[in-house]
Amino acid sequence: MTKQKLNEVSIITELGNNDYIPVILSDGSIGRILKSKLLLFTGAETSIVKTAELGWYRIATCSMNAYISSGIFNIGNIFNNSVSGSVCFYLSGSGYGNRSVNIIGKNEPSLISKVRFIYKKSTAEPLFVDIYYKTSSRNDVNVSLSSALNIRLQTPQAVSEEIPSDYSIEEFVL
Repeated sequence: MTKQKLNEVSIITELGNNDYIPVILSDGSIGRILKSKLLLFTGAETSIVKTAELGWYRIATCSMNAYISSGIFNIGNIFNNSVSGSVCFYLSGSGYGNRSVNIIGKNEPSLISKVRFIYKKSTAEPLFVDIYYKTSSRNDVNVSLSSALNIRLQTPQAVSEEIPSDYSIEEFVL
């Protein structure tokens, strides 16, 4: 059996004409995920943190910890009380491990310095994504999410640095 490449029409047709979504696995092979098990959104959505102040903000919720959640976040502030800046990053993770944040680009000064996952090792509980606004200057912060898999922006809300006792945290510096 010969291995087919992703750009070969036959494999795309084969994987795309059923109830599964083709994915590239970490070893480079092609796998599939059942569409009915995913919250799939490939467009873009945005929200605004009005007059953000120093602290943590919950910006997104992932459907369930058992499935991988990922997306591209682009976050920037409007020139108001501080110079405009932005950061764009790819976020991926689940409640069972393999969480990562990779910076795609950054325009200094970025007012967002950290991203964290709040998760519980449970197949039924959601995973949360928080950002840390690192300055005391009040500003409107725009949050955009695209190419999302099992993750949705929520109305941003200020949250405590402390997390619920039955949850775990993994934090990434941008």
